[in-house]
Amino acid sequence: MGAGSSHLMFQMFPLIAPPASRVVVLDPMYGQYVHILEARLGLMVQRLELHMEQAFRIPLDRLASLARGASLLVLVNPNDPTGQVIPRDELLPLIGELGPDTLVVVDETYVDFLAEPCSLETYLNQLDNLIVLKSLSKFYILSGLRAGYAAGPPSLMRSIRQAGAPWPVSLIAHVAATEALLDEDYYKRRARKTDGLRADLAARLDLLPGLAVYPGSANFVLVEVVTPDLNASELCRRTAAHGVAIRDCGSMGRQLGERFVRIAIKSAADNERILEAVGKGLAAA
Repeated sequence: MGAGSSHLMFQMFPLIAPPASRVVVLDPMYGQYVHILEARLGLMVQRLELHMEQAFRIPLDRLASLARGASLLVLVNPNDPTGQVIPRDELLPLIGELGPDTLVVVDETYVDFLAEPCSLETYLNQLDNLIVLKSLSKFYILSGLRAGYAAGPPSLMRSIRQAGAPWPVSLIAHVAATEALLDEDYYKRRARKTDGLRADLAARLDLLPGLAVYPGSANFVLVEVVTPDLNASELCRRTAAHGVAIRDCGSMGRQLGERFVRIAIKSAADNERILEAVGKGLAAA
């Protein structure tokens, strides 16, 4: 367990990715991974480019080909910020095919939002080249408490624990995380509710002139700003002026450029505020 998934990334990657490693990631994908692996550790990072013409779907054949012989493959499933999913029955054979020389790290921070089971945690005892990483900030609503965990081969987990500072997680975060993980029924109900709220928000955003919405499966919607003379950064600035924060996706990959934002799913009332703020931001263009 660590103080969030980012803490575990910084602790883990220097141990599992030696200087000569070739690393494969998706593009777009949560930007912290490339920042650590490429900018901080200086590793050779190869990107599998996902294209908006294919709604950012993940081509498994191309992924397998690029990852073959790599030291490390890093995935976020469902992917952030696209919300695209690699089904478990397709991902497990890929990990097995890559073999013991390619370590696979799968970030499952958003996996519990899916209607169908997709987590690989129950398969860890069958795969010696798999690490599952999870932040408890998103699905379990523990943002700010900084709690997350990594699970994988026992020898690797021991090395990661030994490399970290003692007591990285506060008592409050530890108790909150334990209670959250035990309350399975509540969070299942919340996931079903989020699913409906996402579908409603995505449909209504898609009606706004100047936006294109890309369907996903997590607690956010990926949106392209297609209005001429308006980019993601400016739209974020305008919505912030109305008290609504949305995420500029420019740091999440080369494929997104300056025209994509990620909009989180909130309550029905807050989603109304989001729609109003985004509409005003577009109208000011």
